[in-house]
Amino acid sequence: MSSSSPICVAPLLDLPPSSATTSPLRWGVLGCGRVSNDFCLAAHSAFGRDNPSIRITACASASSESSARGFADRHGIARAYGSYAELADDGEIDVVYVGTVHHMRLSVASMVIAAGKHLVLEKPFALCLDDARAIVQMARKAGVFCMEGMWTRFFPVLRHVDSILKSGDLGAPVQLTSGFHFNTEDSEKYPDSPLYNFDLAGGAAMYVGPYPLHVTAMVLGCNPTSVKAVGRVDSGTGVDLQASVSLGFAAVNAPQAEVGEKARPRPNAGALASIHYGFLTESGGTTIFCEGGKIIIHEPSHCPTSFSVDIKLAGRGEKETKTFDYSLPPVVGDVGDLQYNYPNSAGFAYEAAAVCRHIAAGLTEAPECNLDDTLEVMKQLDEIRGQIGMDIPREAGSK
Repeated sequence: MSSSSPICVAPLLDLPPSSATTSPLRWGVLGCGRVSNDFCLAAHSAFGRDNPSIRITACASASSESSARGFADRHGIARAYGSYAELADDGEIDVVYVGTVHHMRLSVASMVIAAGKHLVLEKPFALCLDDARAIVQMARKAGVFCMEGMWTRFFPVLRHVDSILKSGDLGAPVQLTSGFHFNTEDSEKYPDSPLYNFDLAGGAAMYVGPYPLHVTAMVLGCNPTSVKAVGRVDSGTGVDLQASVSLGFAAVNAPQAEVGEKARPRPNAGALASIHYGFLTESGGTTIFCEGGKIIIHEPSHCPTSFSVDIKLAGRGEKETKTFDYSLPPVVGDVGDLQYNYPNSAGFAYEAAAVCRHIAAGLTEAPECNLDDTLEVMKQLDEIRGQIGMDIPREAGSK
């Protein structure tokens, strides 16, 4: 297997070179909650607070300026605002990371794009496909960088897996299983938590569904011919608690296999995916079945640090297994006693570094997670929620 050697992690943390004629990419952070804490902590830990190529310069909280000021003091951020509009109007910010509760994605994105700033929207990208299309259309028209913050796709494990699949060493992928569940009783109070609040776009589809769907898009593409879902919607809150989804993909013309001097026909079957997600248990692995073996991304596969490859050998059941381990980014900056809220959050640094590189290169989308993939995932989320009987929330004021 030509892609069997571990990839070099260092380039995934590379930042654009700085010089006397260039300034660091200046970030603003909208939302001062748990995910924004982890994003800032990861960036400062991996790159330091005074890195010449990346700097978080402002934060904003919709609740109060004092809340933003407390967040800023903890993370060593210079400016704090008590409204999102103030941050959007800050002329010393180049790119905005949106880590807010996602019920206002469209209005927040519209405000940031109108201010001419680049944008990273934490998943989910929007409440529904119509809103997502509107955001993408605005960003493309304005010529600003725009990306869904699907950090999974920037981890070294996913980059290595992608390279193996593209090499063709294992043949074509034929099936995929992927799931992400976490037991909300560990940290969320029912029914008061935003995760159970329909008006705040709660529910498993919004919080955990995007992860296995994005892995499916990376491996099998963005055009399933069928999406079939079953799920459970909580009668008390109206949000979905779990779902299982089967996706089918069109058959491709299989090449003829050479056997000696004779060609033999091969079956021509489209790939299948089976994904599942929810709030009721703990699980999160991914397995990709290929013609010549399989790839197992170890838990937690939405932020993985290891995977294994089973390479099929001659004879039924014969295989060779290789395992690859990747460390999280090393700690470079002094972050005091600040703590992460979520597993492997240091991996946010891979996403942040990639955004810096892409913007410096003049790109308006990330090759690792482009906007067409995001739109396809949003389309599938709408379809899934419709099939399991969940109403799709709409942002106040949107059509």
